[in-house]
Amino acid sequence: MSINTDEWRDLQPMQKAAASREPVRFGLKQMRSGLWRATVLVRLEVLEKLRLDHWRFAVRVGSGANRARLALVPDRDGAFELQEVGKVKGGGVYRLVLPPVRDWSEVDLKLTGVGHQVTDFQGSRKALFIDLPKPVWDRASAVQLAAARKG
Repeated sequence: MSINTDEWRDLQPMQKAAASREPVRFGLKQMRSGLWRATVLVRLEVLEKLRLDHWRFAVRVGSGANRARLALVPDRDGAFELQEVGKVKGGGVYRLVLPPVRDWSEVDLKLTGVGHQVTDFQGSRKALFIDLPKPVWDRASAVQLAAARKG
């Protein structure tokens, strides 16, 4: 008995996902504890603009006209420390996991690129300002997103 080779096809290994080149990414998800926590990823080239000599930050949540923004302010006594991730793949990306923020919507958002700006803050200090996705700070947008996902 002969096998017809025309009835066979070669399988290829799955392609690995390409590393994201977005300079700043933001995501929000519910943890096993039920609390909602945000993750911020920042590429080294953005952090270099801050002229850092340490990895500690104070994190400030905007209110009023700045409610759609988050500020990462270099501070030797800051409560947060950036951790490098992806060292096996060459590193250069740093993560910050935030505690729950009562003013933000509870909506699942995958890590996605967001707008950002490095600018002066309190005199000569520089800070990284991150533009939050609208569903995070606007409850109506969060409800619309949740309805669209169910829908």
